[in-house]
Amino acid sequence: MKLIFDLTKTQPIGDSKFHGGGKYGEIVFKALIKKSSNIIAYYNSVKWLNPIIKEACLKYNILMLDSAVLTLKDAAKEHNAIIYSPIIEKDISIIGDEITYIATIHGLRVLEMPFDKYKVAYKETKLSLPYHFYYQWKAKREFISERKRYRKAFSQNNLHFVTVSQHSKGSLLSFIPSLKEKQLQVFYSPSTIESTFTTTVEKNRGKYYLLVSGNRWIKNSIRALKAFDNIFSERPNFEGKVIVTGIKQPKILQKHIKNYSRFEFLDYVDESKLSSLYRDAYLFVYPSLNEGFGYPPLEAMSGGTPVIASAIASIPEVCGDAALYFNPLIISEIKMRILQMESEELREEFIKKAIYRTRLIRKKQDDDLENIVHHLISFIKK
Repeated sequence: MKLIFDLTKTQPIGDSKFHGGGKYGEIVFKALIKKSSNIIAYYNSVKWLNPIIKEACLKYNILMLDSAVLTLKDAAKEHNAIIYSPIIEKDISIIGDEITYIATIHGLRVLEMPFDKYKVAYKETKLSLPYHFYYQWKAKREFISERKRYRKAFSQNNLHFVTVSQHSKGSLLSFIPSLKEKQLQVFYSPSTIESTFTTTVEKNRGKYYLLVSGNRWIKNSIRALKAFDNIFSERPNFEGKVIVTGIKQPKILQKHIKNYSRFEFLDYVDESKLSSLYRDAYLFVYPSLNEGFGYPPLEAMSGGTPVIASAIASIPEVCGDAALYFNPLIISEIKMRILQMESEELREEFIKKAIYRTRLIRKKQDDDLENIVHHLISFIKK
């Protein structure tokens, strides 16, 4: 039997060329094709596909099927194959109930955090109060729809699932009462860190604080920016600036701050530049409102950068005692942690913890990458 790997889920989603689920899928795919020759790659020829994946397919003589020619369901039928997707299909009904389908669920953001009062603030145009209530109503509808979707998915015997943290497993068991633990496997997301661990932090950009994915409301950058802006206003001698990545329209966030010159907004940055930004930052701030796993804090820690982060979802599970935590809904608490981490003694303590933690989690990630590969291969052999 063959396994069709749905690479379309690793390709661009909306404006995001790279995304966490895509990285995850690429890593699992590369590991899987080294262990089994019974893999078929399913992709969209119209969209960008990472050249590394194309090269891997050529190297291991992997058959590539274009989604413009065959639907995923038809491809599975034609090749007598099962399907694996690194991101669960939005409409699970397109798979039907005859084909074995395995998918990774990275998190349940829509169920865990359907709405936040700042959500509409990330829109390009200012929205009136009725629109605010509209988006709140829409979020509630989406919550109900997603809950039904997941409950239906877990009722089908041909569907099997993997998730990426114990937090996400607990979330699924909580929202889907009919779910049994044996239906769900937990394997940590594989490491995205390619370089060796660094114990020194370079200072070639001056002192700066880093936030990423600033355009996404779930990453909660506005509250963090307000915390910094308050500090800059209250403490004129406070040194450093704030760099925020993922910003196409800076004016959307600038309207929430007063000290414009202390903030630098960057559009999409490639992985090499992002790695450098992580490494050189004085502090990485991660105020995310929800994570199924959460790559960014680990990527920052691997370069020896101290981290302050939200004390919610999977973040404490992944970061352990190597991050200083705050309530992401309370601006004053984010502000407290920023000021706490100005202590050189405390920073040195968290830099050491960061290096140790990334090594510990890396071992778990490497082991679980092997485990998910063997798990998928076991379906081929059935």
